[in-house]
Amino acid sequence: MAAAAGTSRQAGAAPRVGLLYDQRMLKHAPAGKKERETPERLRAIWRKLAAEGVTSRCVGMRAKEAKEKYIASVHGPNHIDLIRNISSKDSSERKNTAEKLDSIYFNKGSSESAFLAAGSVIEVAEKVAAGELSSAIALVRPPGHHAEHSKPMGFCLFNNVAIAANYLLNERPDLGISKILIVDWDVHHGNGTQNMFYNDPRVLFFSVHRYDDGSFYPYEADASHVFIGDETGRGYNINVPWEHAECGDADYVAAWDHVLLPVAEAFDPDIILLSAGFDAALGDDMGNCCITPNGYALLLTKLLGFAKGRIVMALEGGYNPESIANSVCACAKVLLGDKFTLTSPEMQPFESTWRVIQMVRDELKTYWPVLSSKLPENVSLRSTPSYIQIRIVKSSIFGMPALVQTCGNQDSCATSKGDFGLFDCIIGKTNYSFKEVDGMGVSCFGSHDTSPRRGTMWKMLEQFNYTLFQENCLVKDIGEDGKIKSPGSPLICLSEIDSASSQKTLHLEPIKDIWYSTCKTNILYLERRMTSNFNYDLVASLGIPVHSVKLMNSDWEGVEDKMEGKLGAWQGRMISYGPRLILLKSCLSSIPYFMMSMFTIPKDPLHRVEYFMKRLLWQDSGESDK
Repeated sequence: MAAAAGTSRQAGAAPRVGLLYDQRMLKHAPAGKKERETPERLRAIWRKLAAEGVTSRCVGMRAKEAKEKYIASVHGPNHIDLIRNISSKDSSERKNTAEKLDSIYFNKGSSESAFLAAGSVIEVAEKVAAGELSSAIALVRPPGHHAEHSKPMGFCLFNNVAIAANYLLNERPDLGISKILIVDWDVHHGNGTQNMFYNDPRVLFFSVHRYDDGSFYPYEADASHVFIGDETGRGYNINVPWEHAECGDADYVAAWDHVLLPVAEAFDPDIILLSAGFDAALGDDMGNCCITPNGYALLLTKLLGFAKGRIVMALEGGYNPESIANSVCACAKVLLGDKFTLTSPEMQPFESTWRVIQMVRDELKTYWPVLSSKLPENVSLRSTPSYIQIRIVKSSIFGMPALVQTCGNQDSCATSKGDFGLFDCIIGKTNYSFKEVDGMGVSCFGSHDTSPRRGTMWKMLEQFNYTLFQENCLVKDIGEDGKIKSPGSPLICLSEIDSASSQKTLHLEPIKDIWYSTCKTNILYLERRMTSNFNYDLVASLGIPVHSVKLMNSDWEGVEDKMEGKLGAWQGRMISYGPRLILLKSCLSSIPYFMMSMFTIPKDPLHRVEYFMKRLLWQDSGESDK
């Protein structure tokens, strides 16, 4: 199958493509080199567009700051106050504020950049909706799709696309925009955008992203396909959640052809807002996916048949400068109507891709009958990669040495891996009963970090191991034939948990050089949770400040009522710091529960524990969720 770029436009109509780029948005910059969201992302794109002659063919536009009343349509007053004032604070206060948030940094240019980014997407969307432009590209940063109503997160300060959508729907009825399709092809789920339109049938939100059963950022169950909207918006939220890395052109085209395009035709949008993240691009080690520039061009071409080709591209993620530049350039040429043929990808979709697509269609077919038809049969498929199959990445950004996996008991590890059915369940309130005990928000006693609780993430042991691999760019074993081999066992397995319990020591060798052991959000104490006694000796041997606790023969149930002194304020609870964490139950009732706590582990000595993050009580019962 082939598609010619620009086929949706009226014959003879020369496209007027807006291109917004403003150097003031380069002022938002991290203090160190570890951050991925940097000004170089925009510079690389602009250099490529200029070199290819694209900039001279577009209608150049300059950014305008968004008015607060428009931002207030999606963000709360405290959120707006924070972003407005943060750049006027001193550097230490900015740093302290950022550390309480999820994957956020601030500097003197952050406030201006955030208001400019939001205003820029409004500006280009308004001109496209009014017919002054046929389409537009807003090269903005910071990105926006993770930003929630009341908090920035995931590099995102304001939700730029959501603000623009609300502006068109509620502030400019004269433009005739009553239905908006938001397509989010960033490799991460657009959690903020989803939540802002979850009950709104005027907005069809479509997000295709890595989900990995909840182990991929933003680590939330609502990125699953079962979250389809609520109330009058039910059926208007579509998630296509990939199960693993390496998805490429063929997988995305399949999602377009068998989910997005049929629904888009039935929905018939007036305009398309594209949350254009390019971290699923080939070469981007944050997404570890394989979309080529040709693939992005094909996906965009398929969208031109809707909304009279009125498409607004707003930049989201994408962290490999070369990949993002080439991908944006390919998309720009599509919007400009360049006469070239886009061929469908030669590689076939993964087996898991069809499974995900079928699940999505089954969930939505009540609301979109067009999805009730059968998928193609007898198609060629690629085998789904192992759950820890990640490509080799040289992590110059994090400066991590290669890690060779070790485990003392391969048989036990193999059994452990099989006992936890990661791909047979979704960690979320739809599957399990969670109970949060009183006091989970109490500051962690004994910690150097007194920041407030930032939420809880539930993970099984296998998911935790997967996260260690996919977030830390771990190098896998290389076979004699030179090909990559999947490790034979997970990093943290049942035998190591048993060893920690029996020997009262932590075996940190498997993860000593990775992200979790060098940052303040380190995870590493796992212990069986049985209906047996509280292991006071083990806790004490780790240097955890138990003080005057007298608890030698008590069950975990009600443990907070039996403890004395400071320990009673935090034992039996967990504060989560950072976007990554926390845990854990087998999906098989015959497998024991697990408890995971967090530590800050100084590099030297490695075993010293300075920080005890609280225990999370998991109760598998019929009680309602709290």
